[in-house]
This record gives sequence, structure tokens and C-alpha cells, in this order.
Amino acid sequence: MAQAAGQIVPTLTVGQSFTDNSELGSAGRSSEFVTTVSPGLSYSSRGGRIQGFASYALNGALYARDHERSNLRHSLNASLTSEWFDRRLSLAARASTTRASASALDRPGNDSFRDLPGSTTVQSYVLSPALRGRLLGEMRYEASLNWLSTRTGSATLSDSTALSGSFSLASALAGTPLSWSLATTRSTSDFSLGRSTTSARVVGQLDYRLSPDLTLGLRGGREQTELTELQGSRSTDNWGLSALWRPTERTRVSATWDQRFFGNGFSISAEHRLRRSAFRFTDSRDVSDNAGFGAASSARTLFDTLFAQFAATEPDPARREQLVDAFLRSSGLDGNRAAGGGFLSSAATVQRRQDLTWTMTGLRTSLLLSTNRSQGSRVDAGSNVNDDFAGGNVLDQRAYNLSITHRLTPTATAGLSLQDTRTRASTSGIRTEQRSVGLNWTTQLGRRTALTALVRHVEFDSPTAPYTENSVNAVVNMRF
Repeated sequence: MAQAAGQIVPTLTVGQSFTDNSELGSAGRSSEFVTTVSPGLSYSSRGGRIQGFASYALNGALYARDHERSNLRHSLNASLTSEWFDRRLSLAARASTTRASASALDRPGNDSFRDLPGSTTVQSYVLSPALRGRLLGEMRYEASLNWLSTRTGSATLSDSTALSGSFSLASALAGTPLSWSLATTRSTSDFSLGRSTTSARVVGQLDYRLSPDLTLGLRGGREQTELTELQGSRSTDNWGLSALWRPTERTRVSATWDQRFFGNGFSISAEHRLRRSAFRFTDSRDVSDNAGFGAASSARTLFDTLFAQFAATEPDPARREQLVDAFLRSSGLDGNRAAGGGFLSSAATVQRRQDLTWTMTGLRTSLLLSTNRSQGSRVDAGSNVNDDFAGGNVLDQRAYNLSITHRLTPTATAGLSLQDTRTRASTSGIRTEQRSVGLNWTTQLGRRTALTALVRHVEFDSPTAPYTENSVNAVVNMRF
């Protein structure tokens, strides 16, 4: 069904799976057949008033033996932007749902339909309106709001709502390579099992353009936060450096470093595109004031992670959504499950995340190699809620992924997927590791219909709940 600037496509996914360990237990293993039916709608637009993508599905799972475990769930992935008045006013919206373990040390489920003790459905919604324009000639201004709501669906974990507002002025000094900016931000974060805190910051920055490719920056300011105090707030001076290097259209390197109330905060990004491959590296350390999987982000599904990783390969969001969907189908992966890296929390945390991705697209063979590391610790001095970060615990998680797909015929592909995720807790010394290997085959049954068959083996090492699982899945995807 076509629209003026986009397209809405009805979808239907029907699957049949067999597992030899339906409850992911180490003793009393029970096999199970599960039938899944997922009708949905998909929207994408590359132009017009609204751009981006959105996909929704109603997922029904029917267990052949244990009927009481049959369930019905919603899944949603969306990233949309809209602009008005010659791009002076804009609105960005994101939404996602994913199945995840309440604790990063619990046994992870490998399918979004699986209902395990300790697992939950995490919903995240983000709205970001912005108004920008010019004042007094060359001076630019921007006012923006960012609202982020995370619902964990767990009685033991907080829901959270975070609201931040910012206003900035910027201008270049005529006849010189200098430019300046002044920005102020204020944010409030509220955890349902914790407390509500407010922070504010004012920063002035001076940039110097050394060459058309290289710009350096120096900034300083002051911030006030309630996170470090049991009562009241504390004000601190902060300063930082920045650099941006763009030697070619295919290469971009940026770095920022700031002395903040929680120590060193930084963000490093490097990406380079070749004709058939792309490299991307990011490293950041910042405060996360929401219950989701990372600083300033919504819940991190596998779809979200791949969408970020393919940014260097395909900048256009709508085209990238189609690229990620095609990759997930050809690899036999569930885009709605939680991705490795990041933690659910019930209070503000400091999180560091590193991502390294290399993608290669050949005439017949495509490859995705990625690794990430996440470290998290609580920063809210006034919160005593019991979660993974209670008692000064520091979580360290590392994930490694390799996916290879090879086109056998014009309509059929085969793929191999290897994954390894390791998590360690500092205070208890608990270590867990999940390893999986999957083989898949995908063929086009028609112009809008595809069949995927997947065989997978999973091993989970844990001092409390280890398990192994073998499964076989067959899925038919239809787009009308």
C-alpha cells in the first residue's frame, strides 16, 4: 500500500522450532515443539515529511506439550524523523521492545518467544523535538528536549523516565579560523524503585580550524548534580578537549574528553569505508540515567546493535533498515532479542562501552565481525536498590560475533554464525559464558516470500544454572 512519501507493507512470519531443552535447565531436560505466528506491519520512507522506518508484529507462540507456556507478545522497532519550516523544527522518535534477563548473570534466552523465570520484556520510547535557526545574522541557536521512558516489566527492576532540555548558541568569528559555542543543559531522571535526581551543566567551547580537514576544540564550564550526594547537590568545574578529523569523504575520526563529576568522560569514534567493506570503532564513558542498556540509549536489541554497526556501510536509515532485515533473515537471527553488551539497572550508573565492527560485502559472500565490551558501576550515592550494581559491584561483559553468509544460487544463501559472551561480577567473582554456533539456509520461495532453516547449538557456563541446548528452526517470511 503506497503512500505519498512512504510505504506500508503487511508482513506475516510463520515458524516451527524444536528444542531438546525447552526450559534451559541442567537437569530434567525436556524437549518441545513451538509454533510461532507473527502478523505485522512495516513502514519505510526515504523522503517527504516523515523519514525512517517502523515495524510492528504481534507474536504468538504455541507450545505443543506445555500449553501453559504459550504466550502472545508485541514487538516494535522504530526510528522516525520529521522536519517542518525549512528544517527549523524537527522531531525524532524511537521505540523498541526486547526480551532480556533481569540480571546480566542469569541464563539468557535465545528466542524472543521463550518465557523463562527471570526474563522480562523491556520497552523503551524516545521523543526528541528540536528548534533551530539564526539570530543576529550568523549566530546559530538550537533548543531541544529529550524524553526517554524505559519499562522493564519486572517487579525487581526499576522503570525509569528521563527528561533533559538544552539550549545552545554558536557562531564563527568572521575572517578567522575560530568559532565559539555556549550550551546549557538540565536533566531529571526518575527511577520507580530508586529516587529522582536533577543535574545541570553550562559549557563554553572555542574551536580552531587548523585545516579544512582538522578542527580542535577547548571547552570549560560548571555542572551541578544530586547524584553524588545523599541530600542536596554538589557543584564542580569541568573542562575538556575535542578533535574532528575528516581527511576524505570515506574517513571520519572524532574524539572528546571531559573532566566530569564522575571522573573522566570521553567519546571516541573512527570509521572508514571502502568500496565493499567498512570499519567502525567507538569507545565511550558516560553516565546512564535510565534503566535501559546504555548511556543515553533505548533498550539494545540485536536489531538496534546491527543498525548502529551498519551505519558506516549505509548512512540512509530506511535503506539501512532493509539491509539489517535482510541480514537477520539470511543469518537466521532474531532481531528482537537482547544483544550482548549493556546492563539493566535500577539507578544511575557510569558505563563504558567499546565497539569494533568490520563488515565486508562481496559478490557472493558477506561477513560481519564484531566485538564489544561493556563495564558498569553505580554512580548514584543515594540509591540502595538491589540490582546487579548493589554493594559496589562492577559488571564487565565482553561479546564476540562472527557471521558469514554465502550466496549459493541467485535465490538461496547459506550462513554460519558464531557468538561468545562473557560476563564477570567484581564483588561475587561470578563468571558466566555463553557460546553458540548456528548454521542456516535461506531461499526465496517467491518475490515476497522467503524460507529460512536454522540449526543451532548453545552452551552456557554458570556456577548456578548451566545448560546446553540444540534446536532446529524453520521460518517462512512473507511481505504483501
